[in-house]
Amino acid sequence: MAKSRLHRDLILVIDQGGHASRTQIVDQSGDIHGYGEVAISASHNADGHIEYNPESMLASLLGAIKKATGQVDKRRILAAALATQRSNVICWHRETGQALSPIISWQDRRAHEWLAKKQDQATFVHNRTGLFMSAHYGASKLHWCITHINAVRQASLNNTLTWGPMASWLTSKLCRERPCVCDPVNASRTLLWSLQQQDWSPELLQLFELPDYGLPDCCANHYHFGNLDIEGHDIPLQLVTGDQAAALYAFGHPQTDNAYITAGTGGFVLNPCGQQAIIDEQLLSSIVLLDQNGPHFVHEGTVNGAGSALDYYAIQFGQSDYIHKFNSLLTHPGNPPLFLNGFSGLGTPFMRAQFQSRFIGEGDEINSLLAVIESIVFLLQANLERMQQLNPSLQRIIIGGGLARFDGFCQRLADMGMPVIRPAQTETTSQGLAFLLFHSLGKKPDLNNRLLACNSYTFTPQNNPALTRRYQQWRCAMKDALQHE
Repeated sequence: MAKSRLHRDLILVIDQGGHASRTQIVDQSGDIHGYGEVAISASHNADGHIEYNPESMLASLLGAIKKATGQVDKRRILAAALATQRSNVICWHRETGQALSPIISWQDRRAHEWLAKKQDQATFVHNRTGLFMSAHYGASKLHWCITHINAVRQASLNNTLTWGPMASWLTSKLCRERPCVCDPVNASRTLLWSLQQQDWSPELLQLFELPDYGLPDCCANHYHFGNLDIEGHDIPLQLVTGDQAAALYAFGHPQTDNAYITAGTGGFVLNPCGQQAIIDEQLLSSIVLLDQNGPHFVHEGTVNGAGSALDYYAIQFGQSDYIHKFNSLLTHPGNPPLFLNGFSGLGTPFMRAQFQSRFIGEGDEINSLLAVIESIVFLLQANLERMQQLNPSLQRIIIGGGLARFDGFCQRLADMGMPVIRPAQTETTSQGLAFLLFHSLGKKPDLNNRLLACNSYTFTPQNNPALTRRYQQWRCAMKDALQHE
């Protein structure tokens, strides 16, 4: 038994995603010793609200943890790490931990009309947070909760309200000590966290008409959050971060000449820019890690309607099983129309909360769905072009996420001008969590870089004049639409 305790060479990584909670038991070489997955889905109601049931979300995590840890000797698990969807928020009772609101998804924009009244403060907010004034982030959602949910309002009056990123509530429910803290990556997606102060901002709380109490205490990403009690075994939770921030570290320390794309429910493009936040008028400036060496920042581009838009339009076109014929769809020789993709609002570099999606030109169901796919490529490319202006040394793309599995999608992206490297492991959040956690524990998980070098496929840019022509037409159509809306 003593030897087993001394050789705790495994870690538990927990990835709470949009469609499932996934867990892995990983060793320092990257081998997986245990795996658990429990599906979770958001509800979409008639008012356009997108939210999760808190208890179902928690149950999915606990179920996935139980599945994975049941496959190993729990005494060997050294520590745990958690990554969550960054802009999900929830309100809860400070003393009991009971949820007082649903978990409101990052995709939800229920308070966009209220937020639009504050657009005269958009520059101040952008300079302070690195983000744009968008209802995708937490501030307007929290204001909606205190305005519309009686239990939240009453808890505020009784001084028993705690609220903030979903990660904080999950951490408090998972850990026996019930911590009330928040890491900077998730805190930063609320529009209430200052890049300069690296803490909650009283000025932002005042701007968004929120009380100056109830938010969790800010801490670093590497922190002793508490202990997971797994059937009588304590496993310290030592790292909490956001999903995209974790994915950035899937193949070791990120390099400034790489653009890191995750193409899943949404699309995200990250390019490291060092330890200083550089505010740009078209892109986000995001913190991806706060550790003993200080903060680490990226320029970030966002595509709100990636996999979520595909799922929606596939159903509209009677192609709900499109995922099984995705590769053949991408080799379709047709001439697709253009699609201006404003699903869930336009992200960077355009940033328009309300934008009517539309097709330009005619096409059957297959060609129309292909147009939606190409719109995701075009939106990613628009962000990449801006990043290249800021960082001319940008040379290649490393891609992960669900859409990265499909050759035709990756090749189209490469044909826009930069080689695309697709690792064999495209679910990068868990891999990034493992790297960060082992690194913080003083262990060297050097397998990550080796995985990228040996087990990857490179899509080389090909001459594709038809795609290039459609992209230029799409840019012109997007510019015209934005000028006239």
